[in-house]
Amino acid sequence: MSAGGPTRKPRTDIYTLMLLLSLLAIIIGTVFLYLETKEYGSPPYGGGPQISVRWQGGGQVAMSEPGCGSRWFPASNDART
Repeated sequence: MSAGGPTRKPRTDIYTLMLLLSLLAIIIGTVFLYLETKEYGSPPYGGGPQISVRWQGGGQVAMSEPGCGSRWFPASNDART
């Protein structure tokens, strides 16, 4: 016993239930994220779509090869630098 006298165990309140509910939601989300990424295999992910965008310079811009990050390069040699 503590010096202040006997104490009771605190009751479970709504905040404890919300904490358990959020923990359950994180666990379920992690499981679904694992199941979703399991379909793609290990990186680098190949076979993605080719993206082409029109820009104000008049030429087209294409995204670099998959796995190269978000670098963009001009699709033609007449790009302004």
